[in-house]
Amino acid sequence: MIAVLLGCIGGPEAYREYLLSRHSQSTDATVVSKYSGHGWIEYQYVVHGHTYEGRTPADSTGRAFNQVRIGDKLVIRFDPTNPSVSGTPETRDAIASTAPWLGAVVFGLGVVAYVRYLGRRWS
Repeated sequence: MIAVLLGCIGGPEAYREYLLSRHSQSTDATVVSKYSGHGWIEYQYVVHGHTYEGRTPADSTGRAFNQVRIGDKLVIRFDPTNPSVSGTPETRDAIASTAPWLGAVVFGLGVVAYVRYLGRRWS
């Protein structure tokens, strides 16, 4: 069950990272919004006349979050076979630094569930 939960949580991100690692192209993107409190920005980019969106830590622009402005440009990478998949090295680092915490939380929930199961069994 824990493996299924981790797969559901990390699976989509892992799949996007796999696509970007296989083959990706770079393009310019434009900052369209900022998530205060999290230090992330949302960007838009155009591939073959279609507009796509993505999110990344603000430091991928080379500036601190409070210095990033709507309309600023940054370079992102996207998968040419699935242009909605995009990211930056900072996005990858943020996801990688979150994964151990998610694993610890899921493991902790598993331990709690197992202890409760044993408690009911012994009652």
